[in-house]
Amino acid sequence: MTGTLPFRYLALDTAGRREHGRVSAVSVTAAREALLARGRLPIDIAPDRVLLEFRAGVSAEVAARLFSALADLLEAGVLLDRALAIVERTGPTATRSMLTDVRRELSAGATLSESLRAHGVGGPDAAAILSSGEASGRLPAAARQVALLLRHRSDLRRGLSVALAYPALLLCTAVVSVGLIVLVVLPRFAVLLQDMGQQLPPLTRVVLGAANVATQALPALLLGAIALALVAWRWWRTPDGRRTLHAALLAMPGVRRWRHALAASRVCGLVGPMLHAGVPLAHALRVAVDAASDLEIAERLARTRNRVIEGQSLSLSLAAEGTLPPGAIDLVQVGEETGRLAEMLEQAGRHEDRRLQDALQVGLRALEPALIVGFGGFVAVIAAALLQAIYAVRPTT
Repeated sequence: MTGTLPFRYLALDTAGRREHGRVSAVSVTAAREALLARGRLPIDIAPDRVLLEFRAGVSAEVAARLFSALADLLEAGVLLDRALAIVERTGPTATRSMLTDVRRELSAGATLSESLRAHGVGGPDAAAILSSGEASGRLPAAARQVALLLRHRSDLRRGLSVALAYPALLLCTAVVSVGLIVLVVLPRFAVLLQDMGQQLPPLTRVVLGAANVATQALPALLLGAIALALVAWRWWRTPDGRRTLHAALLAMPGVRRWRHALAASRVCGLVGPMLHAGVPLAHALRVAVDAASDLEIAERLARTRNRVIEGQSLSLSLAAEGTLPPGAIDLVQVGEETGRLAEMLEQAGRHEDRRLQDALQVGLRALEPALIVGFGGFVAVIAAALLQAIYAVRPTT
């Protein structure tokens, strides 16, 4: 159904047996009522993060414009339904039918955060910020913060796309050029030399042999790759599969730093503003667990929250579970000591975000010369094989 959220539930059936499953509804309350109507007694209901992450929605750039316009109207004192109606008429064309559904769902009892998340607008972290704004009565400020978050995300993706354009073009050009030489030019020279009774040079034989093996094995390799991709995709769609993958990525030496920085940027950038809005720390951490896109980080964050509830400080809890990188934990500790925890969390989020961008830029700067050197060496081998084939031509007597 359009505009509904997927929920995972644990309930008791009429015989008292536990039942796991999924149900679609516009809100947790509606999901609970749907289960009761089926004769099930709900024990636990939570949004299905896996399905939500794969649900198509509007782009971050369009969503940023939508939230910016909504924040302007709410800050001016316009009521939410009227503000949505104005944005529906004057906002991006791609969001008009969606906003019509959102207004209808709000009148049916859904919250703005639930409805927009059901339509794939902004992602789980944006929904969490809106939810905290609704709970604290600071929805205009929350909408403004979501607009800034999505604008930053859109700019980062655009910059990354532009930076990757040249390496991608270089890669495609090199693959096409090498393929033409190996699969078209060299075989023709080989046939020409064989017709003239000439023997192929060693390097030419090696290159042609490799090309023949690759050509013959290509159909099987493609089918195997497609089958492996489908199996991996189905495995990745499961919570256990995604959790295993995320845990493996966090254990990789080269990837761990990036994943940790990304997690710290999102967690700190979410919890800090919620504390500023007056949301209790335990609740803010709970929202961050639900909004985390990395399931391994979400589990560590849940254990961190349990430690905080038991009375341990946030910095010690984060360090004990390895939830955030050491630099972010140091800033959290400073915030606890100075009484500026919310401010230092936001600072930690910005710091980790800059660190992530710097790491990406360094990686992209190293990618271009690596591609040039790699394909240059490969083309040099192919060219040497081609030249040997040309020089091998001897006049027949």
